[in-house]
Amino acid sequence: MLISTLEQLGYQHQGYPVGYSKSSQIRWLSVLDLKGKSEQQLLKEMDYQTRRNIKRTDEMGVKVRQLPIEETDRFFKLFKMAEEKHGFSFRDEPYFKQLQRDYQGYASLQLAYIDLNEYINGLQQKLDDLNNQMQDVETALAESPNSKKQKTKQTQLNQQLTSTQRKIDDTRETIATDGAILDLAAAIYIYNDYEVYYLSSGSNPKYNAYMGAYKLQWEMIKFAKDHNIDRYNFYGITGDFSEDAIDYGVQQFKKGFNAHVEEYIGDFVKPIKPLLYKAGEISGKL
Repeated sequence: MLISTLEQLGYQHQGYPVGYSKSSQIRWLSVLDLKGKSEQQLLKEMDYQTRRNIKRTDEMGVKVRQLPIEETDRFFKLFKMAEEKHGFSFRDEPYFKQLQRDYQGYASLQLAYIDLNEYINGLQQKLDDLNNQMQDVETALAESPNSKKQKTKQTQLNQQLTSTQRKIDDTRETIATDGAILDLAAAIYIYNDYEVYYLSSGSNPKYNAYMGAYKLQWEMIKFAKDHNIDRYNFYGITGDFSEDAIDYGVQQFKKGFNAHVEEYIGDFVKPIKPLLYKAGEISGKL
């Protein structure tokens, strides 16, 4: 009904495309409904792995802070990594600076980062606690050498001690080569009273183990809740839901937060000068 009405008014429907295009609006969106839901309920409704990854970022001490416009370059460096990874080219750095000026008060440039010195301190505390537990187990085994329960616990503690020490050693190596403060992921958001809109982002694949992108999204979801905003828009996906889709990984990431898919009707064009428009179509310039 709507399409026929618009066509009667001279508009031409551009069909139902799948994929990304620089010449048309995104037709498929991934959206999370926040209305009437607590943080605990939102977490519960997420995919198990997504929920676990968010918890891990807290355990590792991943933090999020807002970047001032003067530090847009830190965002853009990560954004360029995303462009290279996915093989696309979107905008240059001045565009994102101007975007923040145009949406002043309604734009937010967020950075997820980790202080590896703090992370090591946490790991060292865990290591000390594990060693204390191991001493208790060894004392118990000295009294009851055949205790299956204590032997099992000893094996588990040995595995945890080895794993924790390896993380400490690896982290020290990273500090030596990359520094103590790592920029993990960054994103720019636009928001109003009704919606938080996740526009563009990037991350350093070298540091995927710290899962900065999960921390970013969760902190901004909480931001939306704190400001009584009921709609969290992860924005565009291709609409190709096969495992061969170019954005399959992105879709699964957004789906993990329990986002649902919305399909728009598509673009309409109204030729103001039909003959020139037809000529442009024939020549391939439109």
